[in-house]
Amino acid sequence: MEIAARGHADTIAARGVVHRLAGRLPHRLHSTPLRPRLHDHFVIVHRRHTTLSRATRTLVDLATTRLRQAAARGRQADP
Repeated sequence: MEIAARGHADTIAARGVVHRLAGRLPHRLHSTPLRPRLHDHFVIVHRRHTTLSRATRTLVDLATTRLRQAAARGRQADP
């Protein structure tokens, strides 16, 4: 962001990052949504014929829940 603010480059940042930095972004920067949208994909990979540990399974469940909640909030915020 600092390099973009200095005018040396442009940047692409996730909406969450821009919102988190709201009020602290350099004044020369502004944001606009990408059209068409850019989507992230997340995967969990593990060895075949193995079972995830309880701790790992819990982490996967928590992450999945948070990502779904964030996606739902994103859909609600769009016109």
